[in-house]
Amino acid sequence: MNSQKLTPRQMLVWLTESAGMTEAAIAQKCETSQPTINRIKRGVVTRPRWSCGVAISDLYDSQYQKLQENSQLSLV
Repeated sequence: MNSQKLTPRQMLVWLTESAGMTEAAIAQKCETSQPTINRIKRGVVTRPRWSCGVAISDLYDSQYQKLQENSQLSLV
């Protein structure tokens, strides 16, 4: 899935539901607060700071890639 086609909210939902990350862990990796992550995830904040949006996108990409690699390894 390409992060360029997803909103920060959609990426956060995927990170918590599919990648199993907590909001606190996401916040730590994105260098922001858990309440900020929660507000973005709930749609209260629809246009987060640029730096936060980039951090969420980078985290999403890395976690998605890890999941893909793990899926390929289990098929071998």
